[in-house]
Amino acid sequence: IHHADGYFWKGMVHLEQGKRDQAESAFLTCIEQQPEHIESMMQLGLMHQYDNTNLAYRYFSNVLRTDSAYLEAYYARATLLQEQGYTDSARNDYQQMLMRNPAHPDALFNLGYTYLLEAQYAESIRWFDRLIAADPAHYRALQNRGLAYEQIGQKDKALADFRQVLKIEPGYDKAMEAINRIK
Repeated sequence: IHHADGYFWKGMVHLEQGKRDQAESAFLTCIEQQPEHIESMMQLGLMHQYDNTNLAYRYFSNVLRTDSAYLEAYYARATLLQEQGYTDSARNDYQQMLMRNPAHPDALFNLGYTYLLEAQYAESIRWFDRLIAADPAHYRALQNRGLAYEQIGQKDKALADFRQVLKIEPGYDKAMEAINRIK
């Protein structure tokens, strides 16, 4: 008799109690009993994303081999890759997410953000435009699109975005600083 789900929940309880080693042991036992237990693989990946990025990457990849539609695994792996400086690989995972959900806000935002960081402003604006079309109140996308517009000299569009940010999030310091910088 296999008790994979029981080991999974035991791992979750240990995790909640801060007993990391016991949680890891329970998740591993769960996977031994049910090798394709996605939730256990995800938890192990999340547990290791800051201390053993290679192991975390492998857990997230195993989730995706088991279920290629598991968006949380794409996102976790993509952010891990992005933090490690593998921007192109991260973008590939964000694109995979968008193939499954064309309006996924985190994928759209992070694509825009990666291009913003690389000073590819037109590409950054394109991704933020898509996100803002899907969620006009996404103030972080508006703020970052405003920064991209500012960098390419389209100050009127930048100011409009920063002002819109303040309508959504009154007192947002970064938007106020940007407006004062442009004026």
